[in-house]
Amino acid sequence: MEFIAIQLLNGLSWAMLLFLFTSGFTLIFGLMKLINLTHGSYYLFGAYVGVTCFALTRSFILSIIVGGISIGILGMLMQRILLKRYEESHDTQVLLTFGFILFFSDLALTVWGGEPKTIPIPHLLERSITLGTLIFPAYRLLIIVVGLLTATLLWWFLKSKYGRIPTKHPFGNCIKLFLGPRGHT
Repeated sequence: MEFIAIQLLNGLSWAMLLFLFTSGFTLIFGLMKLINLTHGSYYLFGAYVGVTCFALTRSFILSIIVGGISIGILGMLMQRILLKRYEESHDTQVLLTFGFILFFSDLALTVWGGEPKTIPIPHLLERSITLGTLIFPAYRLLIIVVGLLTATLLWWFLKSKYGRIPTKHPFGNCIKLFLGPRGHT
């Protein structure tokens, strides 16, 4: 029975990782009607920026922040410079973003090499937590909690008045999130 419970927790932690990876794609497509297949490449880029930041500063939290900010900047630049021109053409969006998948993977290979790089788990999360008779890594438990918290916050946002605006304006852009319920400021 313990084996099954541990495997369920492992499966849940992997499911939460996949949810965190794919929720960005789903949210962007749902709000902006933009097909951006490079989300995995953004995570790759942000992870390598985080690894580089950790190598320079030895700070886990700063690495997460810098990696996340780098993903945000990269995504905004791609949307404003490239993808905005092709808002109406989903075929072009798919081709353009697939090309950037290849570009970012080759760029990462050139800059950081082909060997896997990791950041050590922080001391606070190195230990295991006892859940009844089960022993489970704290780091994976944190992934489950962050995934569930993210899902709850996204659900709450989409049920709020700001999350309902894109359903009133399905082909608009993100600026409509900041408009009032009547569509103006």
